[in-house]
Amino acid sequence: MNEVSSGNKTNINQSGGQSKIKRRSHRINPSTSHNGPISFYAYMSNSMGNVGGHHTLIFNVIKTNQGQGLSRTAGVFRAPQSGFYVFTWTIRVYPASIHCVELIVNGQPVGALVSHTAASDNETGSTTVVIHVNEGEDVFLRTTMHYNSGGIVSDPYGYSSFAGWKLS
Repeated sequence: MNEVSSGNKTNINQSGGQSKIKRRSHRINPSTSHNGPISFYAYMSNSMGNVGGHHTLIFNVIKTNQGQGLSRTAGVFRAPQSGFYVFTWTIRVYPASIHCVELIVNGQPVGALVSHTAASDNETGSTTVVIHVNEGEDVFLRTTMHYNSGGIVSDPYGYSSFAGWKLS
C-alpha cells in the first residue's frame, strides 16, 4: 500500500489498482487553553456579487478575536471552551436581491435570516442566536440552498458582519 499526502487529503493506493481517498482531519485554529473572555467581531472587506447556495461567508476584517477562535481565511469560529454563546450577524443585500443566511453549529443549521430588497433599495437584515456550543465545535455562516440571488453588500456605509461571545 502506498500513501501520498497532499494538503488535507491522503491518497491510499491499494492492490488491484484501486485508489481510495481518506480525508485527514485538520484544525482550522490550533486548540488552546484559554481562560479569559471569548468574543469576536468581524466584517467582510468587500461586497460579493452573485453568491450561490451553501457558500460559506468569510468575514476577513477581524476587529476583535479574544480567545483566537475565529479564522480570517476560513470564516469559521472554533469554540475555545464549552458554554453558552451569543451569535449575531448582519447581512446587507443589493437592490433586487434576496439572500437567506444560516448559522451552522457542528454541521447543523440553528438559525437563519432573509434579506430581500425591492428594485431600488439596499436592505439589511440582522438576527441573534443563543446556543450551547462544545469546545472544538465549528460555527459559521453560509447561504442556504434556496433564496439566493444577487449580491451581498459590505462597505463603509454598512458592513455585512458576524460577531459572537461566550456568556459567563
